[in-house]
Amino acid sequence: DAPTIRGARHLYELTEALSQGYDSVLAFVIQMEGVREVLPNTGTDPEFAKALSEATNAGVRQINFTCRVEPDCLEITGFDPPGLTPRLNADNPKV
Repeated sequence: DAPTIRGARHLYELTEALSQGYDSVLAFVIQMEGVREVLPNTGTDPEFAKALSEATNAGVRQINFTCRVEPDCLEITGFDPPGLTPRLNADNPKV
């Protein structure tokens, strides 16, 4: 993969939002079969790896969406961890 300055910035922003009381969740959309684990490429992008480590250590949750990809559609087929589901709370915009 290529380095992503924007990706690292977003992780720092999620960490900051969490410290302000917002619920912060990082979502990866996995567009290939057989992926069992999502890890940063520390050798290629050490800043993103650092930001991801800091975010998860601070409590930013990670959800990995697995997909079936066809030429005319992308279908979410599952997510990991299974107990973590996106939620909306109209009474509290921070959740």
